[in-house]
Amino acid sequence: MKKLNVMLTLLLATACACTDNLSEDVAPYNEQPLSRSMNATLTTEEAQQQFAEILSKAVYDHVELRNFLKAQALKQFDNDYDVFYPLVKDEQVGDLGTFREVLLGYIPEADLCTIEAALPLLNIYVPNLSLFVDVTPENWDTTDQDVPVAVKNQDEPNTLMYLNGEFVDKMAGDEIPDFHFLYIKNNERVRKTRSRNINGMNGYEFISEVFDGTRSKPQVTSCAVQSRATSSAYDIDWVPASKIDPVVITAWKTMKNNPSLQRDNIYYGMTPTKTEGTLNRTIDEYIYRFQIDPAAYYSIADQKGTGDKKDDPMIKDETLEKKGGYYSDEETISRLWTEGNFEFCIQVFTGTNNIKELTPSEYVFNIKPQELFNIVITKWRKHRTWFRKAKYYCKIEPDKLERKWVYPRELKYAHDNRLPKWDISTQSLERFVTIFEFDEDETYEMTQSKVTTYTHNFKTSVEGNVGNNKWGAKVGLGYDSTTSTQVGSTIKISTTKGSDQLGTLTFYFYDSIIIEENSSKGYRLKNVSNGTVTMTLMPMTETFSRGN
Repeated sequence: MKKLNVMLTLLLATACACTDNLSEDVAPYNEQPLSRSMNATLTTEEAQQQFAEILSKAVYDHVELRNFLKAQALKQFDNDYDVFYPLVKDEQVGDLGTFREVLLGYIPEADLCTIEAALPLLNIYVPNLSLFVDVTPENWDTTDQDVPVAVKNQDEPNTLMYLNGEFVDKMAGDEIPDFHFLYIKNNERVRKTRSRNINGMNGYEFISEVFDGTRSKPQVTSCAVQSRATSSAYDIDWVPASKIDPVVITAWKTMKNNPSLQRDNIYYGMTPTKTEGTLNRTIDEYIYRFQIDPAAYYSIADQKGTGDKKDDPMIKDETLEKKGGYYSDEETISRLWTEGNFEFCIQVFTGTNNIKELTPSEYVFNIKPQELFNIVITKWRKHRTWFRKAKYYCKIEPDKLERKWVYPRELKYAHDNRLPKWDISTQSLERFVTIFEFDEDETYEMTQSKVTTYTHNFKTSVEGNVGNNKWGAKVGLGYDSTTSTQVGSTIKISTTKGSDQLGTLTFYFYDSIIIEENSSKGYRLKNVSNGTVTMTLMPMTETFSRGN
């Protein structure tokens, strides 16, 4: 196993019921107890270290267990590659029995109970180090039994590595391994609760809905991942026709004299001469793209991890020096930008049936720094002299970051970006979108006052009268402000005190979608911005969405 020495801090966390029944395929523990006898109680650090030793033996011996841990990590139950022991300990590991039964082949049951009692939040993290090296849960080759288990050293600021139950190495804070391993830690995204079976987690709950992985599973099973490390025409305001649903382009051409009516054409099939239509239920609205002003870097890259909290990725105030040539851009970024992703939560509020308190739909995006910004690397060199070889220098400066569009479906791991259907026969003409960069802290709620507008130019399908029936036809282009209803509403934002609030955006059903066409560049879209966040919503058919 090799180590890639880079000046980066290793922080690998984004992150007892006893039984006498053992599987016949798992040999019961028949060796002497661990060299350090277990007391009735253990500290968190002691229990984590002893669990790491035990797990390293089991993982070394059983490819079925390695397969099991990989499969569990890829589920991302908490939006990270975590295997939460209390939830999976009673699940089957191939033909070996349950996970817990496998471990009981290496430790007396009383000792395992002691560890479990000391670690109610015991977590096994399968690291994703793709920002620095090609080590991800997806490419973990489980046929390789040399998979060490890492745990924080309780006495020193470094990490201990165990392989097959034996201590094999220490890893300092300036080292990133270029091999797969497991990391033992408490899970910082869930907590104990007295309630039962919340989201299938008996006795546990997420500290925030942001971490509920069942709410943010991507609905796209495949998509092309584009790497846009530098600015291009697609990164700025113009979008090629191939990236826009043809129904949107048709609406632009049909409603060019009144671009604000494009959604009437898309959703209801209405034209300047056809002013009545019914809702097309194959259309959905999507978070098509968004970007963060680089000036916000100083607020979103502010969390210094303590305990089980993780650092925000941030630029090191350092200059790289090398003889014989520059570092590659990829290696420069890996050395000068600390490990981790930004975690953005987007909450979308839509008024329904005149309800005054609006509830959000929530979307979570884990985004690498180079996916969020174009990273400009400053390079210079000192020429060779008779007493000195040439030296090459690289530096990254926050003030030189450039804006970049984030297309949720084109991130390395595609994200769900489909919003609830926008049916204005029962829903408001406005949608409010809040966005914050999530940092772990105490949860709380904040409210904002809004005004929602409801239009009434719909007729029932039976009586033909003008009313408010979602199955009826829309009558007339646009809406009549003199007959519409306005309701004072509130949006309740659930967040944490440490999260970085990036503001609220307001979208209207009668916003334009395309606002300009260029024969060589494509189309310019309507964006909504609050100065810090700029976002584009886009309708799409189910067919176009699946294909893109």
